[in-house]
Amino acid sequence: MTGQLFFRPEVAQRIQKAQKPGCVLVLDFEDGSGPFNQQALSCSFDVNFSLLVVPVQSVTTAYPLVVTSNLGPVYTKNNTKLYLDSTIVFQQPPHTRTIRMQNDSGMISGNIPLRVIKTAAKPD
Repeated sequence: MTGQLFFRPEVAQRIQKAQKPGCVLVLDFEDGSGPFNQQALSCSFDVNFSLLVVPVQSVTTAYPLVVTSNLGPVYTKNNTKLYLDSTIVFQQPPHTRTIRMQNDSGMISGNIPLRVIKTAAKPD
């Protein structure tokens, strides 16, 4: 079972400001695969995610899982399921621009970048 995503108002505002017509939201698990990964797979204990605003045609077969959220559908990779077994909350602590991702068990990642991708990804 896959949980859902909840974006607190301060994070939702940032995403909505970045989102343009024809764009969708992607939760990208930084595992070295997919068209937007900025890191190679490593032996790190850190779990890295990015929130991406991308042209709808960029949602390739790398992002087959659709998760519900208070901002509409969010596309992600199948191997993200491990982290999505409950409601995931994205929040921005006061006086910072950092986005945190957490569930009932605690923090999953303390620094989620929000990136806008303006050009479509190459097809798989």
